[in-house]
Amino acid sequence: MLSPGGAGTALVSLDVESSTALWEALPADAMVAALATLAHAVRAGAARHGACVFNSEGDSFTLALP
Repeated sequence: MLSPGGAGTALVSLDVESSTALWEALPADAMVAALATLAHAVRAGAARHGACVFNSEGDSFTLALP
């Protein structure tokens, strides 16, 4: 995949390590809040750097960066 400028596109996968253990150890409302904060931070950071979050599920995100 190429960007309009001709440079290659980087794909980045993010995933919270040991999230199942966190869900078991922490209250559900704390995890929901943490995941909402994470999603906001990932999307805001992607937008700031011209990237695109093109897939997300739970605590996993896949981004394309120009």
